[in-house]
Amino acid sequence: MQECPVCAKIFPTEDIEVHASSCGEISTGPHSTEEVNETMPGPSTLYSSGSDDWYKICDASKAISRCADHFLQIHAMENPLLLKMDLRDSPAEKDMALISFYKRPNVQWACPLNCRLEGDVAVGLGVNRFFFSTILEKLKSGFSINFGNSIVTRLFEGEPGHWVPSASLFLVESDMFLVAGRMIGHSFLHGGPRLSGLSPAVIHVLFGGSPETATITLEDCPDLDIRETISPVCPPIHKN
Repeated sequence: MQECPVCAKIFPTEDIEVHASSCGEISTGPHSTEEVNETMPGPSTLYSSGSDDWYKICDASKAISRCADHFLQIHAMENPLLLKMDLRDSPAEKDMALISFYKRPNVQWACPLNCRLEGDVAVGLGVNRFFFSTILEKLKSGFSINFGNSIVTRLFEGEPGHWVPSASLFLVESDMFLVAGRMIGHSFLHGGPRLSGLSPAVIHVLFGGSPETATITLEDCPDLDIRETISPVCPPIHKN
């Protein structure tokens, strides 16, 4: 059992997130929408659902589409977020503009989005698609920023289909994986591309599976030297 941070009532742990998001949309007593957002900052502000039943739909593709549409509809009349980039800047400056945008606290990512390219006359949904495509490509190929004595900072290592999060403690402590999660969720909400290429073992854990039960393959080892060393004694597939 867990206490709802909004109404302070007790609910089963597996139901608390859905309840709290519904509770946050009902302005009863002293709880205004602004107070709820302060209580539930960061990614959890995505879950400000009302009475929609998208989470009960068995068809995954229909459920995720209904989920995104529902949240966008709830916040359609709120002030738009502005994401801008100057094409005349250096690659590092452009990447920092993206990272700074997604490091902002207490943002409602389902609000309308206006993307602006400084130095270009393009406007409209095409610019939004350009931004999301750029963001997802950066998550795959790396950011042009010198984090930890590296010209390009990659959040994921390995080969496509077996990407695993970087083991860099610096990236964890600098909230770069929080930024990555917000980028992925924001792109999903606004119909942008999805992140592909993660290791099935990583996906297993992200969906609530235990690391001890994740199926690991030799391809999930991003260091080729280590992979070559352990391959003679390691079966193609093994349990972690």
